[in-house]
Amino acid sequence: MKRRLKIAALSLGVLVLLLVSFLAWILYTEAGLRFAVARLPEKLGKVTLRIQDVHGTIAGGFSAALVEVDQEITYVRVEKGRARVNFWPILVGRLSVRRADADLVLVQVKPRPKDRPRTPPKFMPRFLSISAERASTPLLVIIAPNGRRVEFNDVSGAGIVGHKVIRIFEGNIVYGFLHSRAIGELLDNIDSWRSAGRAWRGRHALTQTNSQIAAGFSRVLLPAECA
Repeated sequence: MKRRLKIAALSLGVLVLLLVSFLAWILYTEAGLRFAVARLPEKLGKVTLRIQDVHGTIAGGFSAALVEVDQEITYVRVEKGRARVNFWPILVGRLSVRRADADLVLVQVKPRPKDRPRTPPKFMPRFLSISAERASTPLLVIIAPNGRRVEFNDVSGAGIVGHKVIRIFEGNIVYGFLHSRAIGELLDNIDSWRSAGRAWRGRHALTQTNSQIAAGFSRVLLPAECA
């Protein structure tokens, strides 16, 4: 009996050691990163995910030449992205990003299908949230459903994206000669924007924006619905 217990305990110990070694290989080696990325499903329901040419490690920071997220009403393209993430919060359904940068972020809003029911927008699945301590890109391109292209420069911010709410702790964006700063909360009702402070600064004047401008800008940036 004691011999069987010893064998069982030894087998369990070997299994735990193998699992820890495998996890360490995934987190701390580039080969482990590529192994994990290669096994991500390309199709997640109605969402298509493509990641190309990854380098680095999950624990120390990684980069990707191209990341594409294509769903029913939006297409997102990130070129030359770099990020550092905290791994352990992933186990409880939270993707915690220390810092994320990209040379280009393009968001294309597709025309809404006529047969799609009008439901309140959901930003993320119920079980997942994303927080970013710092995210930035020198160029953010928004393409509206009518094909209009709008470019923003020197975009940076910090915040949390949840199932029904987006909280912005600090946001900065430049459009032409205007510089906008925002701190606030965007709810699943797209017209509900709670702001602690936001302003558009021009070359010669400083004026406060109103809720209608913020809500209209939000309709362009955040029209997607997550199933």
